[in-house]
Amino acid sequence: MNDRGSIILWLLGLVLFLFGLGGIVLDLWRVLGERAELAVLVDSAAVAATSAVDESSLRAGDGIVLVEADARRRALVVLAADPPLRSAVTVAGPTATVTAEREASLTLLRVLVPDDRPVLVRVTSSATAEFRP
Repeated sequence: MNDRGSIILWLLGLVLFLFGLGGIVLDLWRVLGERAELAVLVDSAAVAATSAVDESSLRAGDGIVLVEADARRRALVVLAADPPLRSAVTVAGPTATVTAEREASLTLLRVLVPDDRPVLVRVTSSATAEFRP
C-alpha cells in the first residue's frame, strides 16, 4: 500500500473545512452586527414615537394617549437617519411599536452557497409612555 501524497488530501480537506467554518463565523457576525445596529435604530424610533403625548387627554384625566400621526412622524424621522429596507409604525393608546427590516449580504458563504440572496434581518421594538408625577 502506497500512502505517498495522502497528507496533501488531508490538508486540502482541512483547508476547505476551515474556509467553510470561517465563512459561517464571519457572515454570522455580520448578520448579528446588522441586527444590533438595526435594533438601536428601532428602539430609538419607538422611544421618539412615545414622546407624542396628547396633552389635552392627559390634562382631562383620560390617561396617556399618543397622537397617532405625530408619533408615526417622529418615528419615521428617526428611521430616516439610517433608512431600513421596510418599516412600519403602529400606535395603540400609550404604546408605539416599530418594526424594520434590512438586508445583510453574505461574503465568504457566497462562494459556497450558489444563490446570491442576502439574509433578511427584522427587528421589532415597543415603547410605552408613562406619566409619573
